[in-house]
Amino acid sequence: MHQNNHPPLAILILIGLVAGGLRLYGLDVQSLWHDELFSWYSSQLDSLSLAVDFGASQDVHPPGFVAFLYFWRSVFGDSEAALRLPSAIAGIASCWWIYRLGKRWFSTRIGLTSATLLSVSSMAIYFSQEARAYSFVLLGTVALAERTLEVTQRQTSEPVSKGQISLLVILCIALSYLHYFGLLFVAFTLASWGLTLLRKQVGWRPWIIVTGLSVAAYLPWANQVFSQVDRGKVWIPEVTLSRIVDVYASLAQQQLIPVICLWLAGALCGWAWALRNQKQTTTEWLQTVRRSPVLWILAWASIPMLATVAISKAVLPVLTDRNLIIMLPGMILLTSLSLESIERWLKGRPVMTTIIVVLGLGELFGTRYYEQPTKWQYRAVVASVIDQTNDHNSIAMVSGAWHPSYFNYYFKLRKSEIRVTASGKGMKQLRRQAQAAGAPTVFVAAPAGKRPRKRGQLQVSGYTRTKVENFIGWDLYRFSKKEPLD
Repeated sequence: MHQNNHPPLAILILIGLVAGGLRLYGLDVQSLWHDELFSWYSSQLDSLSLAVDFGASQDVHPPGFVAFLYFWRSVFGDSEAALRLPSAIAGIASCWWIYRLGKRWFSTRIGLTSATLLSVSSMAIYFSQEARAYSFVLLGTVALAERTLEVTQRQTSEPVSKGQISLLVILCIALSYLHYFGLLFVAFTLASWGLTLLRKQVGWRPWIIVTGLSVAAYLPWANQVFSQVDRGKVWIPEVTLSRIVDVYASLAQQQLIPVICLWLAGALCGWAWALRNQKQTTTEWLQTVRRSPVLWILAWASIPMLATVAISKAVLPVLTDRNLIIMLPGMILLTSLSLESIERWLKGRPVMTTIIVVLGLGELFGTRYYEQPTKWQYRAVVASVIDQTNDHNSIAMVSGAWHPSYFNYYFKLRKSEIRVTASGKGMKQLRRQAQAAGAPTVFVAAPAGKRPRKRGQLQVSGYTRTKVENFIGWDLYRFSKKEPLD
């Protein structure tokens, strides 16, 4: 189904400009939140080994992104925009590479439609503006799928070059070390490639080389995987049907029902087109579908979810939308196929695609995506503390952040000498730390509870609560020391 027609260069440039603009605009509008500040703190430690030990070995992630950010930060600094810029670049590159994948698999039109849909995807944009590995994982999944497809489409007489094998090995290793769900997608891709070889009955040498080298390269990290599993992650809820639906809804930009209807309409239009214009019977059409990559794409949009549910049930909960960003390209390709099937009846006019793009842009700008705070507001809390004091020697600050440096990042950025004196968990611990600080004025940044009635209720013995401010994720208390009675 691969076509060799070339798209107008102007369309590709326009898609790239839109993708770049949507990812670079407002790159530093949102405050860094826990996970991003964790990435920053790990990357600024004194050595790469310390960064990997703290940012990967002691956490539940492989070391690839922490190691990358360690070198990136040393060159480009640690401002919010600098920390997030690599993710934005990876997000832009993902749009270009999904074009290549769609074109190689189906047609230039599918490639362009897929790139357009990914360029305005709110989920893809969100992770392109976050200093974490997920945008790189998205890029890696699309790139690995496209490069694997390039190899599997070759005829039996065409040898696979060393360069192609080397690139596949690099992509497999990079994805595996970026994130454990990158490793899951590598396993899915290699298994799919193996099944293709069984069907075609061609040589296994490239597959054996790529698989063998990828496994060998990952063996040094295998022990860490098991130790991280033992620690587990308690913040991810158990798997339920509603959580599965929620993840799919996130991947579908919170429009899951319309997207499913679009897929069904695309299948119906494709069937009707085959009967009317290609004179196929229903059985012949189903056979054509079975021989096409559609089933592989359906697997891409479902098997990672099934694997995630199985892992969550057997080992530890891991079902989140960010982990399953590896399924986003598969869902976008399904949507592109459906749009092409529908728009054939509209004489090829991209009416439906245009409507979806307009709705996507409306969601981004109509809901004030680039202006409305959505992440934990470390930056706003720090700004409020600085605005309320001129003498840092007379105050102390206690926080419920996982590490005191998370707030200190913004104090340093604002060139303030204020620093968090203690950091702890739970209201009781925060109360004790605030009391032990002994300063005339004590600020306490406490994680906002889920129950609104209990927000703003913290009291500290020996202090008078003089102010409470509510931020996303935080309640900021100001306490003044009581004057002793004469």
